[in-house]
Amino acid sequence: MSRNCTVIGLVSTAPIDAKALLRRVGKVSSELGIEIQLVDASKVYGKEHLEVAAERAIRAFEEGRAFGKTRAVEVILYASGKRQIAQAIRFMGIRDGATEIGAVAISGPDGDLPADLDKRLGLDRDDKVLEGSEDVLDAFGIGPEARNGISKDRWGDLVLERVALLDLEK
Repeated sequence: MSRNCTVIGLVSTAPIDAKALLRRVGKVSSELGIEIQLVDASKVYGKEHLEVAAERAIRAFEEGRAFGKTRAVEVILYASGKRQIAQAIRFMGIRDGATEIGAVAISGPDGDLPADLDKRLGLDRDDKVLEGSEDVLDAFGIGPEARNGISKDRWGDLVLERVALLDLEK
């Protein structure tokens, strides 16, 4: 069974109503037979951060070692580096008033994903919101001392290490 995933950055011109957006996500997910996880883009350090989280979530499901009941929930666990669902959602779940969101879509068994996911969710695509900053590293507990001596183009690897460490905790 082959599953594809896509990661995109989304923006809203107006502050979002998180519950309304999550209802829309549920509707789109059901209509298309896919799973979608939205995260606070201010806690993402590069598109690869969410791609690796999605790959690990899919693999955890395939191997029967997932904590979450859905692949989408497993994605936020990996992306946040947290074992507890409530902690993961508190750390990087979307909030009322947000305007920048990361989205991970995981296909059903047929492997198809819509190219217009942003429009279906009523948002605009902007992958730049996923670029990350030193604030993201700080949020993950990767302070200046941990970054010292590592070239800036490798800082994303420090976040990916946090994603990978979740497998060791399982």
